[in-house]
Amino acid sequence: MKNAGVNDVGGVSPALVSICVCTYRRPHVLARLLDRLTEVEREAEGLAEIAIVIVDDDIARSAESVAAQAAHRFTRGLRYHCSASGNISLARNAALDLGSETSDWLALTDDDCMPDARWLNELITVQRRYGADLVTGSCTDVLAPAAPSWLRHEPFLEPATDAIDGTETEMGYIKNALVAVEVIRRHELRFDPAFGGTGGEDAMFFYTAHERGVHHRHAARALVSEEVPLERCSLRYQLRRRFWYGNTEALTSLTHGRTSRHRMAARGAKLAVRGVLRPIARCARGRTPQLRFSASMVLQGLGRTLGATGITIDHR
Repeated sequence: MKNAGVNDVGGVSPALVSICVCTYRRPHVLARLLDRLTEVEREAEGLAEIAIVIVDDDIARSAESVAAQAAHRFTRGLRYHCSASGNISLARNAALDLGSETSDWLALTDDDCMPDARWLNELITVQRRYGADLVTGSCTDVLAPAAPSWLRHEPFLEPATDAIDGTETEMGYIKNALVAVEVIRRHELRFDPAFGGTGGEDAMFFYTAHERGVHHRHAARALVSEEVPLERCSLRYQLRRRFWYGNTEALTSLTHGRTSRHRMAARGAKLAVRGVLRPIARCARGRTPQLRFSASMVLQGLGRTLGATGITIDHR
């Protein structure tokens, strides 16, 4: 694997990195991300030379003008591609292919994410320290000020990863990842189109990488935040999200042979029962019952159980 070259003065030469972003009908959000990526490039000067790859899955090419306006900002340019597939796995695979043509490393994030300005620095630092093939960082959810208070007080949001820097890991966030192009090619790492509508394509990618011996480390200080839009702050959305998440857990685990249908169904039933009993236990300790989150646990358990029977829930 090509980690880095050596320059004339004996130092490590900059990594050639393509930052790959898949987008779908969010041009204003994408524009904000591209503004941040100019800061990421500035912070990474001397450590990385950056190209940008934008894969637009909108047949109307809603991201094209935003990409064109930002192209001049990046040292190694910006490449725009319209996939218009309606399948996030195919869009992600297009990004892998396009980024691999000109770079040794791919940094992956999503259009609705906001990396810290030193995000790429931290990913590369951990990669070089441990000789990793794949590095992933932490992601946190950020709520708009108008979001309902119950969403802040009940544990619906993605918790911050508490793993220390350099920890070997199996799972990560595809919206916060650095992966070697040579490793993608050698291990034929792809996103499974069968999960491009249901979700779970990211989990399948990491499961496959782990099974094929890819050296994966965690970068604790490589931070990405994801803003939760107001339309996703409703109870209806949050309950459906948990239901879908449980279903996806089951489908990805079963596809990779990580558990049996009976065990997954039992795990689903156990979680649903815990959700039913949770308000009682909390009230007994003098706490608020958190009925909304308890209901989400029941639905997540139901999603697992349905997935164990082969029923698929489309997340769109």
